[in-house]
Amino acid sequence: MKSQFSTVKAAAAAVLLILVTGCLVEDKGSKEETVGTPTSTPPDFTSTPNPAPPAPAPTPAPAPAPTGPITGPSAGIIANNGVLRTKLDTVPVKIFPEYLTAEMKVGFTADCSDGAWEPYQLNKTVTLPVLNADNIISVEFMDSEMQEGSCYTAHVIHDNLGPSIIFSRYPPASLEEGSSAELVYEVQDDAGVSRVFCSLNELEKNCAAGSNTVSITALPEGNYVFTVEARDRLGNVSTESVNFAAVSTTRRLTQSISIDAYRKVDILMVIDNSGSMQYEQQNMAQRTSNFLSVIHGLDWQIGVTTTDPRDIPLGDGRLIPIYGSNGQFILDTTTQESDAQFKLGMTLQRPETGSGTEEGIFAAYRAIERSLSNANPAHQQLFRRFPAQWDPKLGIHVT
Repeated sequence: MKSQFSTVKAAAAAVLLILVTGCLVEDKGSKEETVGTPTSTPPDFTSTPNPAPPAPAPTPAPAPAPTGPITGPSAGIIANNGVLRTKLDTVPVKIFPEYLTAEMKVGFTADCSDGAWEPYQLNKTVTLPVLNADNIISVEFMDSEMQEGSCYTAHVIHDNLGPSIIFSRYPPASLEEGSSAELVYEVQDDAGVSRVFCSLNELEKNCAAGSNTVSITALPEGNYVFTVEARDRLGNVSTESVNFAAVSTTRRLTQSISIDAYRKVDILMVIDNSGSMQYEQQNMAQRTSNFLSVIHGLDWQIGVTTTDPRDIPLGDGRLIPIYGSNGQFILDTTTQESDAQFKLGMTLQRPETGSGTEEGIFAAYRAIERSLSNANPAHQQLFRRFPAQWDPKLGIHVT
């Protein structure tokens, strides 16, 4: 009989090496093509606020700016018109003496130990000594008899920085065309956040402060920039972005071969389980969705191992337990096809993080080598022995 095998390979990032053994009589050639229909619909995104943690004790709101003349206390100082925060580095100060005052001393210490004596004046503009910090402004008075009075203080917080924007989750630099993506960002500012914008390339939407999850729909091939811009109540603006690309890395390799009457095919899949392979493994599982339908009618067996070369339970060519199969290492035709497809896809999506040294060919070699040992019954079962067949090209019987 003649059949076609569709195997999947990925360039550079994720590796799914498929080794097929069976009674193959003749190779009829191969053809490589792009998998599926390219995604063309422009992507969209939604931003959803995440549940907020328990709120700390509320902070008193800054005092509103006075709308009329400042009458002031009987004695003391009012800085920045009574508003706690400012983004300017100079602020107006109104000074109210405690008695008939000849001179005053304005400084920036809580005990009035600094500053220089000068003639008294009601209004003065001072330059804040420390930017983006809490500043103390102090005043002390002296009468005409050179007697010093009490020390009065006020606080002004300087803030010319935009809100803090932190991405705690974002897509990898490269993901498969047609994939969706997810980001988590957080926007905070002590002065309060007045507005947040999100954009994906040219698509812009209003977003929220606090912690938010952004879900992006299927991405056509191309380069993307997701940007969050936030403005605080003082008018300070900050912007943060993440860059990523959707690329077509997957191709279908179709091989036409002749299979003899035994119809037995043993398949070993070697999956890359190194770090940061989550998206690639998901895409690989999706790309193999039609694999079992292609080999329908054959007496197939499938085992899975990883590219991890280390001598550990999930490395060095050892078979991985098939998902949902009670510790079984081989998937075969005794499992209903839809159930087998689900189990295969789940098995290819690895929860562990394997070695960053990916050795797919070595893993395949070790898996076959293990099948020659009586200590590895699962490997022996996967790689079945077939009757010798005459190879007219080699002029010998081949098993």
